Amino acid sequence: MEETAVMVLAGGKAERLSVLTRVRTKSSVPFGAAYRIIDFVLSNCIHSQLRFIYILAQYFPESLHDHVGTGAPWDLDRREGGVWVVHPYARKAEHHWFRGTADALWQNFDLIENERFSHVLVLSGDHVYKMDYRPMIQEHIRSGADLTIAATHCAMEDVGRFGILELGEGGRVIAFEEKPQQPKSNLANMGIYLFNRKALSERLQKVCGEDNCFDLVFDVVMGMINERTVYSHIFEGFWRDAGTLGAYYDANMDLVSEMPRLDLYDRNWPILTKIYDNPPARVINPGRIHNSLAGSGCIIEGEVEQSILFSNVRVEKGACINQSIILKGTTVKAGAVLNGAIIDKDVVVGDGAVIGFGGQAEHPAYDGMGEGLVVVGKGTTIPAGCIVGRQVILDPFLSAAHFTERQIKAGTHLKWSKTDNSEL
Repeated sequence: MEETAVMVLAGGKAERLSVLTRVRTKSSVPFGAAYRIIDFVLSNCIHSQLRFIYILAQYFPESLHDHVGTGAPWDLDRREGGVWVVHPYARKAEHHWFRGTADALWQNFDLIENERFSHVLVLSGDHVYKMDYRPMIQEHIRSGADLTIAATHCAMEDVGRFGILELGEGGRVIAFEEKPQQPKSNLANMGIYLFNRKALSERLQKVCGEDNCFDLVFDVVMGMINERTVYSHIFEGFWRDAGTLGAYYDANMDLVSEMPRLDLYDRNWPILTKIYDNPPARVINPGRIHNSLAGSGCIIEGEVEQSILFSNVRVEKGACINQSIILKGTTVKAGAVLNGAIIDKDVVVGDGAVIGFGGQAEHPAYDGMGEGLVVVGKGTTIPAGCIVGRQVILDPFLSAAHFTERQIKAGTHLKWSKTDNSEL
């Protein structure tokens, strides 16, 4: 598969994940107690024997750089091939930030034009799935297609969230509608595109050369359906776009269900990631953990039920955590109660605090956050005894001084502001 270059789109702001992407790009968001979302794409590539991987980054790339590094966890620190994190950079001509997915490819046209590559596989760096790309590449070559689009069947009630493909004879794509109100099928675009390199180069030159090409779907893919040979590849496995708070929460909670649809324990297709030197997780009497995942370095003296704890989380005596996601380095103090919460890294939940209290809000703090969720940004300290209602957003780096009332009512977005006792 050395004739296939991989371009991973990982530069977007992902505003639908609210405070989780305030300090990191979406592809760097932690997932499943031990991973980052981008681990799934990188693992898929290495298992599919794809060795030339370019990650197109822009927004808050620091955590992405730190995580990917030289690519060693994925066996990509090699003489031939590897992984590169690519940014917009100054050229002799006028330069600018990536203004969209197609523009990101256009600005890296020199990589695409490398004649050692016959095909270019364009992936989204923010989807959760396990997929062998080789059957798709083989189908693409056999069909002689200029573009092959991976698609999966979705529930009819979800079609309005995706681009929907309509197929003709032999699986040829004859129409593509983005988030249609009256869809003609339930075949959802997965954001996985395999291009003939020359066809992609010609299309980018045609539509981006005039400096008005920004979006990969609207400016490149849809035009090729009308002018080129475009086929579909149907994928039957688990795939999830964790692009909203509700979808991210549901995808994580599926991992602690009785029959998870995503198998993280498959030795034939392991999800590879950067490993940290932490001690094993420890449960200390009277601590209890049930139907949950706990990362390395966790110390649990309280109760954890159907939840996901990342590394170095501390749960003190009398604390109760239920159906929640707790990121790295957070401390849940004695007697605190968490129900349906997403807590970012390095948060302190004070003694006796209650997170996820009472009924639903009339209007949630953020669209797409799911029923009952509370989301707490990185580095925030929640005071002892504070009561936080449901569907609340707490900004990153809030200090005790920001909590002017003991109870935060449902649907509130508590925002960071300059105080005498806090600095962002």
